[in-house]
Amino acid sequence: MLHFYRMRIVFFILIAFFCCLMSGCKEDKPRMVKTAFYHWQTDFDLSDFEKDFIDKTKSEKLYVKFFDVDWNGKEAIPMASLNVKSEARAGQEIVPTIFITNRTFKHLKEEKVSDLAEKVLGKIKRIFDNFNDAELREIQFDCDWSESTRVAYFSFLELINTKLSEENVQLSATIRLHQIKFFERTGVPPVTRGMLMFYNTGELRNFETENSILDLKTAEKYLVNFDKYPLPLDLALPLFRWGVLFREGKMIRLLNGLSEMDLRDTTFFEKRTKQRFVVSENTYLAGHYVYKKDKIRLEQITQSKLDSAVQILQPILPMNDLALTFYHIDSTIVQQFSTQNLLHLSNQLKKR
Repeated sequence: MLHFYRMRIVFFILIAFFCCLMSGCKEDKPRMVKTAFYHWQTDFDLSDFEKDFIDKTKSEKLYVKFFDVDWNGKEAIPMASLNVKSEARAGQEIVPTIFITNRTFKHLKEEKVSDLAEKVLGKIKRIFDNFNDAELREIQFDCDWSESTRVAYFSFLELINTKLSEENVQLSATIRLHQIKFFERTGVPPVTRGMLMFYNTGELRNFETENSILDLKTAEKYLVNFDKYPLPLDLALPLFRWGVLFREGKMIRLLNGLSEMDLRDTTFFEKRTKQRFVVSENTYLAGHYVYKKDKIRLEQITQSKLDSAVQILQPILPMNDLALTFYHIDSTIVQQFSTQNLLHLSNQLKKR
């Protein structure tokens, strides 16, 4: 009798297992998440603190801005080229990253696209040679293209792909939220992977904006079509701060890295609220001349903002693997964050 009951139990377990398979029941495997950083300074010369920070966050990849490409009124030219002062560290992948302005493709004639692709690729390789033993595996292009520049930009990427076809180097491109929500209209770049830039989501030019770097209420309006978007995505989150300078009601410029400490002299700066200041007397600030009555809005990223961003994104990202990439590695900024908290973000994203 005991043997009979055991057989029945085994039978029901097998039936339950079979039904589970038929209904698509399965245990979700954790998402594979690796951390990475952007390097956006002109000099590649990591400090000991930055090296240690990268090690403690287990980051094996650096997206390094090699140069910008902009339109000078006559032609597309490279600007702010990287000065390599130190070698890549053992086991660390260097990804050349090129920022190209949208206006470059607005003005670039169709017959000049191939010439630009050749010049850009040549310059990338010349700079990359300074990293000695590093292996070139990926190149990333950062361009906030529009519907009017899509054809030229995508053609440029296809030409780069063709030139790299025998070198086993993949292309990636940065992707903004609106380019996912409206991807059928904006198009999908011809690359292997996309990097979702989950920042600069607020109204930068509106002085009343609380934080344009990461406005989650605005961002949530664009969190659609992730399940339909045809490119696998990595994720970039912000680790930076800036001051937004206004003059006579208009946004004049960004003052990168600006903090409240830079505005502590009450002779020149009057604090109105936690984030907002008014210039009391003409003076220099962060290398720029500012005038009496100019207004400054300080913006920075907190750990709680990052936690909230990951909480929103974790359930909607469809990828099985991704790189959680922080913008950017700068000792004056990243020292405000603990490596444990950044790793916690990575662990949260692993959940399915």
